[in-house]
Amino acid sequence: MSEIFWHIGYTKAASTYLQTWFGSCEEIHFENFRPTWRKLVTVSDIAFKGQEIRDWLADTKQQATTKSIIISHERLAGSPHSGHYDQLTIAKRIKEIAPNSKIILIVREQKELFSSIYRQYLRAGGILLSDQYFSEFWDGRIPRFNFAPYYYDRVLEIYQSIFGMDGVFVFDFNLLKHSENDFQNAIINKTGLKLGSKNIGQTNCGIPINELAEIWIENNFKKHHTNSLGGAKSLLNDLPEEFKLKLKRYLATNYCDDVDANINSIVANRFMDSNFNFRELTGIDFSSSELDNV
Repeated sequence: MSEIFWHIGYTKAASTYLQTWFGSCEEIHFENFRPTWRKLVTVSDIAFKGQEIRDWLADTKQQATTKSIIISHERLAGSPHSGHYDQLTIAKRIKEIAPNSKIILIVREQKELFSSIYRQYLRAGGILLSDQYFSEFWDGRIPRFNFAPYYYDRVLEIYQSIFGMDGVFVFDFNLLKHSENDFQNAIINKTGLKLGSKNIGQTNCGIPINELAEIWIENNFKKHHTNSLGGAKSLLNDLPEEFKLKLKRYLATNYCDDVDANINSIVANRFMDSNFNFRELTGIDFSSSELDNV
């Protein structure tokens, strides 16, 4: 009987790296869950059809020639840009579909993670400044960023209540930054998965700090319609080059924010008690982490 592991995220916490590594290992059967994940994640409770995922999983088991199956998609822990509003729903659906599932979750020190998340938001076309993006204001309609899913001690308790104390494996992204070999060995030793150690290297680069203002400005000047190539056209393209440079310089100076300084201020000691409890539960210590441009 196959054992099933679900690597569920977090977003911007080595997901691309892990998917590359898992996909290169012959001793396990790896599924990157695209595009099937949408049937599990993006449908409402009323429209959800668990049998479709069960059928897909049954086909996956038949195709697997190894004892262990890893299914991976960072959206399985929710999306930061919508506050992980469906995180618990997805976890319960996984349990319903495959009751003996085990969970692999990668966590990352919150300030570092938020910096990376905001960069991803800008890359996707976001127009909010960082203090607006991380604002706790919510009008109760469209989900937006929420700090709650980053109180990791509570998150761990919830997943363990669903999948059992021995069914949830949590690892620190920061370990990968310091030693790829130690990160891989930690996963191999704790999960028991037959994953060969391999040199994967860096798989996903963030936006350098000096480019953030440029991207924010471009995003805010894009038209709502698209051009013939399907991409958004910037209104800046219609301006004389000299005026465009002056406008960008003015906006960057007067409106663009110091992202990492804002995040440090917004987060402050918000997660201190949670991180202390999390360290007691897992041994993962975020106290020495520093905010950097990753």
